[in-house]
Amino acid sequence: MVKIMKNWRKFVLSLTLLIKGAFATPQVVDKIAVIVDNEVILESDVQNILNTMKHSLKEANNQNEEDTLRHQILDRLIMDKIILQLAQRANTTISDKQLDQTISNIAANSHMTLGQLRSNLAYDGVDYNTYRAQIRKKILLAEVSNSEMRRRINILPYEVEYLANKIAVQTSNSAKFNLSYILIPLPNNHIQDQLDQAEALANALVKQSKSSAEFGQLTIIYSNTSHALKSGHMSWNKLEELPSPVSVRLQKAHKGSIIGPIRSGLGFYIIKVNDIRGITQKVTVTEVHARHILLHTSEVVTDQQASAKLDDIAQQIKSSRLTFSNTAKQLSEDPDSANKGGDLGWRSFDTFAPELRNALLHLKKGEISSSIRSYYGWHLIQLLDTRQVDRTDAAQQDRAYRLLFNRKFDDEMQKWTQEHRTATYVKIINNHAQ
Repeated sequence: MVKIMKNWRKFVLSLTLLIKGAFATPQVVDKIAVIVDNEVILESDVQNILNTMKHSLKEANNQNEEDTLRHQILDRLIMDKIILQLAQRANTTISDKQLDQTISNIAANSHMTLGQLRSNLAYDGVDYNTYRAQIRKKILLAEVSNSEMRRRINILPYEVEYLANKIAVQTSNSAKFNLSYILIPLPNNHIQDQLDQAEALANALVKQSKSSAEFGQLTIIYSNTSHALKSGHMSWNKLEELPSPVSVRLQKAHKGSIIGPIRSGLGFYIIKVNDIRGITQKVTVTEVHARHILLHTSEVVTDQQASAKLDDIAQQIKSSRLTFSNTAKQLSEDPDSANKGGDLGWRSFDTFAPELRNALLHLKKGEISSSIRSYYGWHLIQLLDTRQVDRTDAAQQDRAYRLLFNRKFDDEMQKWTQEHRTATYVKIINNHAQ
């Protein structure tokens, strides 16, 4: 427990430099660093991150190095601002329930209760509301990016079938790796100084990870990926399913290894080997039979109204004043399931949105959830039954699809961000010189 506390405080010290700025001695006027459409990025936002990176690197002692770091930070903040603007236009929000669940998961990954997490934040001077705002922003950025990638990436059935057949003929004793990773990104058209600074930061994080720093917490602070809020956690992969630079470095790895930095087109990866195992020939999974009622929000229907309406419906169903099936047919805004009384059929847990999956894991047969917010809207979901099924063939198909998706994700993400950066008015104000 003492070791956990020490590691936690190292993490919080870094996080404090990012979010504690609100409690530092205020400047007379906070300058504008960048204008992005009709919004601004403040100089204090840039300086907080710059100070954190300089603290981690223990470098950037001359103006050229600091300017390179600053350029990387501006690229990151500008893209974050653009994505947040897209979320606002699409009326995409993160509910308090979703935020609370994510923070609870972060606490669990640090072997803490939520109360212990809050106490440690307070001990190190981090305001809990500011911490929540930072995590909410991370979730929103990930949801918008992932949703857009799912829309843009097209994987054809024959691609999945071909790759699944190749996976099927692999030897049964091939090793599989459970990995976590941090990505230190490089901006488009980067210069040598930016490359050197990104590599230096990656080397510093490798050193911190090997000296017992919590890898998952470093991921939340530094990693620029959709996996960040899961502590960088990836699914099980074989060596041949991973990029060549990674698979080569993993051939002599053992459980607990920290590997990196590994250069890629997007930047530098730092890999942690969580576990290694052989392939199980038969894949058995739990499937659930569920049904739901979906309500969308709009300018007329707010989050609060949709949530309250579904909670009221749940009470009426439980008291037999309404039936789930008839109510779904009348009110649900999911066209695929509404006319079936909300029936979603038999599905594995991983096909549900994270919020629905978490609810189903905690429901008993026949039990109805309270209102749940996901990317699609507000849900009321009922668990009808569960079963164990052999999905060896399906698992190979799923693995092939994920591999193809991951291969295309980075390229498509880079194109998408470049398109929006080009289409957005951005003015960088050179006011940081003293």
